[in-house]
Amino acid sequence: MPNLWYDIFDRVYVVSLPNSTHRRTYVSEHLKANGISEFEWHDAFGPKHPQVAQIYEQGSVHQYPPCFRCGKTECGRKDCNNVLLPVQVAVFMTYLDLWKKIAARHERVLVVEDDVQLHESWRDVLSNLKMMIESGAVQFQAETPCLLRMGWALGKDHDQPGPVRLENDVRMSNPCFAVTSAYAAKAASNFKGVDQTADVYFHQQLPESGQAFTIFPPIASELSWSTGQVSSLIHPKDIHAEYLEAKGEYAAAAKERAKVQAHPKHMYHRKFLVVGHPRTGTGYAASLLRQLGFDIGHEKAGDDGLSSWMFAADAERYPYAQDDIAASRRSLHWNILLHIVRDPATAVASIMRDNIWAPPFYQFRREHILKQTGVNLDAYTGNFERSVMSLICWSRMILQMKPDCWFRLENAHEVLPRFLASRGLIEGKKTFDLTTAPVNADKLYAGEQHPKSKINDEDWFRLPPEVKEGIQWYCNHFGYCLPGKLNHRSPVGDGPLPNAVNCPWA
Repeated sequence: MPNLWYDIFDRVYVVSLPNSTHRRTYVSEHLKANGISEFEWHDAFGPKHPQVAQIYEQGSVHQYPPCFRCGKTECGRKDCNNVLLPVQVAVFMTYLDLWKKIAARHERVLVVEDDVQLHESWRDVLSNLKMMIESGAVQFQAETPCLLRMGWALGKDHDQPGPVRLENDVRMSNPCFAVTSAYAAKAASNFKGVDQTADVYFHQQLPESGQAFTIFPPIASELSWSTGQVSSLIHPKDIHAEYLEAKGEYAAAAKERAKVQAHPKHMYHRKFLVVGHPRTGTGYAASLLRQLGFDIGHEKAGDDGLSSWMFAADAERYPYAQDDIAASRRSLHWNILLHIVRDPATAVASIMRDNIWAPPFYQFRREHILKQTGVNLDAYTGNFERSVMSLICWSRMILQMKPDCWFRLENAHEVLPRFLASRGLIEGKKTFDLTTAPVNADKLYAGEQHPKSKINDEDWFRLPPEVKEGIQWYCNHFGYCLPGKLNHRSPVGDGPLPNAVNCPWA
């Protein structure tokens, strides 16, 4: 008995991640039920695939800003996917690999993704398509560049009655399309880098006149974006959570909504980001910048930027952020990174108080210090040792972010204006009457004040060797005198600041 699929196509490819066993089971059964008993898997790449890493290393992936879609820094839509995510780059590299394979085989192929859903219209469409090809109305031969867009997200196109027709309307047809080797070769040879999503490149930008057609009615849709029966592997969507809720799977639905909330598909842009260790002056730095004319929020975003200690951590979402922009550094692009530091002789007592009365803050730092540096704060004896190591490790993490300027809390009111003037952001000769009163010095914990811990000079001397080495690095790098009995020089508050390492603004 003739099979329309194999009358038209030399091969059927199914694009699927190797570990997507549930999807692979589904699509195998679904294709077989619709007459496609033989097909070839094309293993998709994940974000950590070597070919994905290589394209990043080559500098061939478009970086924000601007938006890869509209070319603007901001479009006013916070739900816009304006940055190419590693998973999107992985999809592009997956298809580039497939195009090269098709180009080398001299064939006419059908390509579907592993969440494809074929519609009843396929029989009538394929019958008409076969006649169009045989009559020469459609040049669908391996040696002729030709793309047939055959399936996309479920919508009104799927319900339109009428004859089978080929039109020039562009549809993003990754779920189901047909292509010749010649067109695949063109796609591979024209590739210069990832500056767009694979579907836009392949279905919209690449074809010349007469090389691509969109078939109506479409023969396929997909399950992830259209019905939510499976989760999208690119952008998690609420539709899958709604599907799970309708089935009574509320715990799974809650997890899916959490994924949607944490998914960093949109990049925000701000002029400034200020980072420091908790209790070292991030609120004070925000206050100074506001006095200098910039709209800077503390743990939340202003129009010009924000100041937040959490941004030292590379986390999907910060638990104590007050808005979406302050929720993760993965979703923020900044022009200028500022790092505020504080004399350990005064900072550590405040950090110790924070550890006691704000334990979730400590646990957040402990988790990310361990993840990013390998240092486990809980391995140290007592709150004092843990607080000193936290200050050291958090500062090292911030320095890895390559700040444009670091400055000390103790003379920030002098250093910060000089730096901003050097960048042309404020008038260099203008005198600013800045309020230098401490910000949040008497911090309340659950509405109550608590005294700082007492630190003796001997406490510094009794620190373990690796902690002493760390605090010596901190003081040398940021230009502080060693505290307590670690040496006999006067602390920073009693004399002039010593020279700091590699910082003209110190």
